[in-house]
Amino acid sequence: MVKLNLDVVDSDEELELPEWFEPEMPRGLARPLMTSSSTSEVEESISPKFPRLASNLSDACEADLTSYPRLCGSPPSDTDVRFAMSAISMLAGYNFLSDAWYTSDQKNRKLNTQNGELVAKSNWSLEVRCKAEQVVVKFKDLLDHSQRMNNDLVAEQDVLNSKVANLTSVLAEAKEMKRKEVSRVEGEVAELKNSSKDAVARAVGEAKKKAREKLRRSLEIMEERSRAQTEVDRLASLPSQVVRAIRRMKKAAKDGVPIDAAKKEKLEARLAGYTAEAKKIVLPPLPEDPCDDEGIKPVRNLALDISSTESSDNEAATDEAQDGTDQLGLQGGEGEDIAEPAGTGEPDATDAVNAATGEPIAPLFSHPEANAEDQETVP
Repeated sequence: MVKLNLDVVDSDEELELPEWFEPEMPRGLARPLMTSSSTSEVEESISPKFPRLASNLSDACEADLTSYPRLCGSPPSDTDVRFAMSAISMLAGYNFLSDAWYTSDQKNRKLNTQNGELVAKSNWSLEVRCKAEQVVVKFKDLLDHSQRMNNDLVAEQDVLNSKVANLTSVLAEAKEMKRKEVSRVEGEVAELKNSSKDAVARAVGEAKKKAREKLRRSLEIMEERSRAQTEVDRLASLPSQVVRAIRRMKKAAKDGVPIDAAKKEKLEARLAGYTAEAKKIVLPPLPEDPCDDEGIKPVRNLALDISSTESSDNEAATDEAQDGTDQLGLQGGEGEDIAEPAGTGEPDATDAVNAATGEPIAPLFSHPEANAEDQETVP
């Protein structure tokens, strides 16, 4: 856009003429007249740049020259006409340039306004794009975090599957021991019956009763061990979750994030309850000889110590993978993210519960049904 700095002369301003110029103006004539020669000179001077203005001036001059003889009776001199035409052409050119500059200035202002709107829209579009890029980055981080957490859950599932496989093998071994013991007792009973049915009936009955009682005690011990081991597994997993939650709350407090003090106290109380409950669990030892007459004294299993679930440098790196799952529990709720499987009562009053699936575990052994011959009354 080219700006023209021109000093425009308004048509209302008075034009100072020389003292010797005093044309006789007829009444009713508003401007000096021009001859055909002066008109052609003015037209030639302004026609290259402003053809429309030159045409208008030519028409006006011809009208003046036509009407002057009729009004005044004599034509004007060439000097007067030339001076008047130069003044008129200057004023007309300045006024035309003023109008053209005003129009171009208005267009320039309009274009500046539109340019400002376009710049504002461009800035708004750039800001929206930046926000969209930030949202994309945030979703990408969430996706990466979910993938890491999924991998950790898969690894934990593999560990639980290995524990289930170990328990299944232990159960198979116990069943095999039961089968061998039953076959041995049945063999002894058969031998006693064959040796002397009448003489040793009392001894056979007492031996069968004693063997049955010892077998029942062995089965009860195995069932108690199964329940205790299940409870140990449950109490080994729950305190670790509580400890991780307390550690994350402490870390959040160090970072300046507000935490729920009541929930922290509740988690600490729950951890203390788990520890106290673990100390009460007694894991009976396996009987070395089921036929031994000495009673089996239950002893406390040293493996029940869950104090090792406190934070350590090696476990801290693994626990960070579960921040996405447990973070929801830190910001609200009543600690429902730590699920407790059923069966928190006494081991002998409730069924055992699998720590991996949460389903009740059937008793390891069922009490042997007494045979009809075992129910005979010994004389």
